[in-house]
Amino acid sequence: MEERKRIMYIILVMTALVFCAGVFSNVILYKTSFEKTRENLEDTVHILAHVIESQSVPGRAEAMVIGSEHYYAWLAGRMNEAIMRYERHNRRMELTVARRKADDIHFLAALRHPLKSDVPNVIGMNSGLAEPMKRALEGKSGTMVGRDYYGDRVLAAYADVPRIGLGIVAKVELSSIRAPFIRAGLIVIAFSAIIIIIGIVAVSRIGNPIIIDLEKKAGDLAAANEELARTNEEMTVANEELQAAMEEMEQTNEQLLHSQAELDRSEQRVKTLLDSSPVGIITADQDTRRFVYANPAACAMFGYDCKEMISIGVNDIHPAKDLERIYAEFQALLNKEYQTSRDLPCLRKDGSVFFADISAEPINFDGRPCLLGQFVDVTERKLAEEALRESEELFAKAFHLSPISIAISSALDGKYIDVNNEFLALTGYGREEVIGRTSDDLDLWVSKDHFKLIQGELSSGVNIHDRQVEIRHREGNVLTVLYSAVTAAIHGVPCIITSVIDITDRVKAEVSLRESEEKFARAFMNAPVLMSITGIDDGAILEVNDQFIRQSGFTREELIGKSIADIGFVSPGDRGRYLDRIRQDDIAAGVELTVHPKRGGSRKVVYSGNSISIGGKKRLLSIALDITDLRRAEQELLAQKDLAQKYLDIAGVMFVAIGRDQRVTLVNRKACEALGYPAENIQGANWFDMFIPERLREDVRSVFNSMMRGEVTAAEYFENTVLTASGEERLIAWHNTILKDASGAITGTLSSGEDITERRKSEEDLHGQLALNMALAGISGSIISRSFSVTETAYMVLEYARLLSDSEYGFVSEIDKDTGDNIAHAVVKMADGWPFAENENAVIFGKDGDGLYPGLWGHALNTRREFFTNDPGNHPASGGGGVHPAITRFLSVPVMYGGSLIGQIALANSLKEYSLEDLRTARRLASIYAMAIVRFRDERMLVKSLEEKTVLIKELHHRVKNNMQVVSSLISLQAQRIDNEKYRSIFMESSNRIQAMAMVHEKMYNSGDVAQIDFSRYVREIAERLLYSFSREPEQVTLDVEVRDIFLGLDEAIPCGIILNELITNAFKHAFRDGRRGRLSISFVKLDDGRRRLGVHDDGPGIPEDVIGLAEKSLGMQIVSALTRQLDGTISISSSNGTRVELVF
Repeated sequence: MEERKRIMYIILVMTALVFCAGVFSNVILYKTSFEKTRENLEDTVHILAHVIESQSVPGRAEAMVIGSEHYYAWLAGRMNEAIMRYERHNRRMELTVARRKADDIHFLAALRHPLKSDVPNVIGMNSGLAEPMKRALEGKSGTMVGRDYYGDRVLAAYADVPRIGLGIVAKVELSSIRAPFIRAGLIVIAFSAIIIIIGIVAVSRIGNPIIIDLEKKAGDLAAANEELARTNEEMTVANEELQAAMEEMEQTNEQLLHSQAELDRSEQRVKTLLDSSPVGIITADQDTRRFVYANPAACAMFGYDCKEMISIGVNDIHPAKDLERIYAEFQALLNKEYQTSRDLPCLRKDGSVFFADISAEPINFDGRPCLLGQFVDVTERKLAEEALRESEELFAKAFHLSPISIAISSALDGKYIDVNNEFLALTGYGREEVIGRTSDDLDLWVSKDHFKLIQGELSSGVNIHDRQVEIRHREGNVLTVLYSAVTAAIHGVPCIITSVIDITDRVKAEVSLRESEEKFARAFMNAPVLMSITGIDDGAILEVNDQFIRQSGFTREELIGKSIADIGFVSPGDRGRYLDRIRQDDIAAGVELTVHPKRGGSRKVVYSGNSISIGGKKRLLSIALDITDLRRAEQELLAQKDLAQKYLDIAGVMFVAIGRDQRVTLVNRKACEALGYPAENIQGANWFDMFIPERLREDVRSVFNSMMRGEVTAAEYFENTVLTASGEERLIAWHNTILKDASGAITGTLSSGEDITERRKSEEDLHGQLALNMALAGISGSIISRSFSVTETAYMVLEYARLLSDSEYGFVSEIDKDTGDNIAHAVVKMADGWPFAENENAVIFGKDGDGLYPGLWGHALNTRREFFTNDPGNHPASGGGGVHPAITRFLSVPVMYGGSLIGQIALANSLKEYSLEDLRTARRLASIYAMAIVRFRDERMLVKSLEEKTVLIKELHHRVKNNMQVVSSLISLQAQRIDNEKYRSIFMESSNRIQAMAMVHEKMYNSGDVAQIDFSRYVREIAERLLYSFSREPEQVTLDVEVRDIFLGLDEAIPCGIILNELITNAFKHAFRDGRRGRLSISFVKLDDGRRRLGVHDDGPGIPEDVIGLAEKSLGMQIVSALTRQLDGTISISSSNGTRVELVF
């Protein structure tokens, strides 16, 4: 019995050892295969993500919008090409690509598993299926074991492509990984079972009979041998079964080796994909930044061979001056702050520099952490962008400096995007009035129908070129312009570029030219003299007027095309003499010729001609005056000379003729009456010695002598003063002409004159009224603009009053409402011993003992009536000269408003006598000055009211601050009575929040401006207060405060104060707890776009990524978020090198 137990024990031990060895080997191989498969999936999904991202940008031929349905359909076709390569090499792996649309997952492409049906098109995000794809679309990457959209458990790797919003999943069913190992386990179990069966059979079939036979009888040995033979047969069968089991185990091992080889081939395929990629791919060790792999595209890009590439590192392929930036980008890519760094400078082996976009992803390469980088050469793109930028700058300069009006408007809504300065000058609008508005808003188009027609043509793709239209200037005047317009896309936006050329003056000139030509044609044809246009060389008649036809007796058909000499109208000799003058000077005047009309006889004419250009050819315009009758009339002229003198005598103007000797040769009756002498005393007298005032005599004589010498022409109109017989000077307006004899020699001048002395006086009075109106306008402008004080306005009134009345002295005053004193704000003192009291810049005129204003200046105030006197010594109100010079003339006007006396204008010692006109002038100035006094009084009352309001607001802020401090103190006292640390902390935080608001009100009433506060001092004070509140050692935390030019009103200051209190409190509670030392940085700056940025940054341990979401749900952060929304701002939290919170509003 003991032998049987021992044998059974040995068999069981051996079986257990075999079983354990098989199971342990199976588990080790499974884990190795599982990990290898996981790494293979992870590398595959990241590489495919980079491949898809690099091929996701449509070319120029495939114009489409990224993110559209058409774009995703195009991208799915390109992805299927990459996915099919994996399908051919790895049947077990399945790849799926999807995008998120609302709350659904939309699959774009998938590797169809041969044992499964096609993937579904749409699965809900929250369906519990496709968990790896859900995580990828949420922006995560990694590996997991979960269920796919079939419900099967899979090992999956997932990653996102954030640039185009896609998720990628590579997966293998767990059953396919486990299957060979399960089969191997079953084989081990079967093998162990067989061993146990053999042992049992051996013990039961061999051990028992032997023991029984040995104990009972030896005679049964033969039977035992037979039994042993049968047992041997059974063992042979068992050995055969064991051999079969061993062969099956060897097959299983071969399958495991095959799986391992499949994994190796998969890695080789990945390497082949990397090596064949047209994009440069480099893998760098995360710690040493040395390269461990580079594909041929990367080697070619940098000019190294592959062996050289894996012997260098990051610092060898970038310029030395950019390494600090490169290392920062390397770390950012490693930390997954972003996936792509743009426009990084790269260094080739030959020293040349190019630029590349680098996309990177952390991976595990040969068991060590690495960074897989994808390099895309963007040098040409960068150069193109630079060229585009320079082109845009050149266009902008040309646009704004163009002498042609140019505007750019949106083709969608017609609103102006940009206009140049010439456009603004043409239309009269300012830039801010034009941008964002349409031409219809500005009412530029005179014809709306024309505008609609042009809009329709542009909409149909027709460009407009130099179309003449009319537009309206801002002031309302109409301009004629040449309008051109083309459609173009600017930065992808359809626009209309228009140019406008002002041709208003040209059109007017063309109209004037047409009118001039029409007038010339009418004048030519209807002229009462003979006119013709002929060729200069051949003398051919091109055109004649009606008078020429009538005088010559020829018809138009007989004349046109013929020469004047050929028809015998002018003799050849006379014609040649006339043409010689033309050829010499291009002009001829007064050429006397004899002409022969068709009807017979001859007549004397005076020809004048001028060469002109018609159609680019030189022609001769001739004017002929028939002087036959004139010559006859000359004989009659002498007879009528006496009659002409009579006509001169009855003329209503002066006529004077002066000879070269300066003596009067002709004078009419009107001139004699004006000068006060009879005609016989005037004729023959030297005009200049007798009738020109001595102060003007020689100047006028010099001009006359120059006229006689022909050095100057006579002024057609001239004014000068003449002396009359009574010695009075009269102003005469002359119309002059030079007299010549028949030879053209100057013989003298003939002038007609009109006495304009009285008219000129009226004009001077009119100019005075104009000066007064200008003065009133100037004073009114100062009142309206509020740019002058009451004293400056008073001086302005005084200076205008003195100027308009030619006064030497004067003052302008205001009546004090309380004392009744007459306070002169502007005064011209008469002497040093001025008897009146002075208050700063004002002079005070007080009342006498009877309560009246004394002297001449007080008369107008007492009577409330204006007056003037040119004999002040005899005026009833005169009080004597006093210490000032004698007053020779005086004028005073009381300044009244609403029936009340409020001031005075007083003037003295005019260079001329005062008149009612001077009084009216002073009265109008007084009415304007009254408005100024009332305005200044109202402003003083308003300032006083504002000062009182400021005091009340400051008192209100003071009381609110005190009340808040009382509440804060009560909460602090209550907190001290609470034993529970958590609740006491809540009370103290509430107290700090109230204290932060109280400090804002304190700054408000201490600030000079109650509307806003300087936030820089507030930030430092609240930070220091919280520092002392949370830290027993003030030097434990170093404060860095940067606040520049930040002024906030109450509606922004209180939310910012509470936010700052919460952020600093959080920093002290979490970053510097347990006595930890560190630095707290607070910045509050104004950004270029006008917004402001408040930042709090500590160098503490930071907030773990998995805790940030919980931190944002705390009460403090909820308060911060609510106040941020109140400020219409945004807040961001990061946990790199401590915790950084930034608020932008």
